[in-house]
Amino acid sequence: MDGSIKHSKQGMTLLELILALFLFATLVPLFVGLWSTHHRAVEKSAGVVLGNNICHLILEQAVAAGYSGVDSLAATTLADRTLSLQTSITDSSTSPPSSWSTSKDYVWSMTVTSGPSTTPALRTGEKLVSVRVEWTERGRNQTVQASTLLVDNP
Repeated sequence: MDGSIKHSKQGMTLLELILALFLFATLVPLFVGLWSTHHRAVEKSAGVVLGNNICHLILEQAVAAGYSGVDSLAATTLADRTLSLQTSITDSSTSPPSSWSTSKDYVWSMTVTSGPSTTPALRTGEKLVSVRVEWTERGRNQTVQASTLLVDNP
């Protein structure tokens, strides 16, 4: 033998073609499913981030109102406690870039518990301020909640 390699010009064999089609038919739906799952996860996490931001914004307003003014903040009407926000997501890695948007209503509620109390354990001159934010995500109710303690300065 002279060591030369002969190349076939026939192309793919039938077995190679069947294997390639099987891999293509198996992997493409898998990647499409992962892509849609990714977008649902991004949508849900965006809702949770917005809910947390609203919750902390209301708590900051409660701290700014102080021990004596927090009760009037908790007495706001339902119309004042509803925030309608538009969420937009753009994926610029695709060609053309794909975008998606939705509008959600975030409703917050605040409860103020004054001491002395046993549940939760509060002393005289303490107020527990709890804020809860609710919204609907893909037909399911979602909620985030945070609390802070205000103390009366004697």
